[in-house]
Amino acid sequence: MIWQFVLAGLIAALAALMHGGFGEKTNIKHLWQAESVPLNEKLELRATWHSFTAIFMLTAIALGWIALPGQVEQARMIAHLIAIIYGATGLAFLIVAIHGRQALKVPQWGLLFVIAALTLWGSGQIFS
Repeated sequence: MIWQFVLAGLIAALAALMHGGFGEKTNIKHLWQAESVPLNEKLELRATWHSFTAIFMLTAIALGWIALPGQVEQARMIAHLIAIIYGATGLAFLIVAIHGRQALKVPQWGLLFVIAALTLWGSGQIFS
C-alpha cells in the first residue's frame, strides 16, 4: 500500500466533506443572500462550487484505489494526472490570492499543493 496516496486521498475526502458542507453553509449561503448578484450567476457559482466538491471526492476514491497493492498498470498515469490537476488548481488559487493581496486569507492553494506533492511523491513508489 502506498501511504502517500492514502494520506492524499484522506485529505481530499476530508476537503470534499468540508467544502461541500461548510462551504454551502458559509460562502454559498452568503452568495445566495446577495441581492446584487443575478440568479443565473448564483446558480452557476453554486454548481461550480459543488463541481469542485465532486472532484475532491472522485480523486479521493481514485487515490484510495491506486494505493492498493497490485494497481500498477495505470496507477502512475492516474497519479500524475491527479497531481497535475491539484497542482494547476493550487497555482490558480495562489495567483488569484496574490493578485487580490489575500494569500494568507485564501489558503486553499496550500492544501491543493500538499495533495499534489503527496500524489507525485507516491507515484515514485509504484514498481512494475
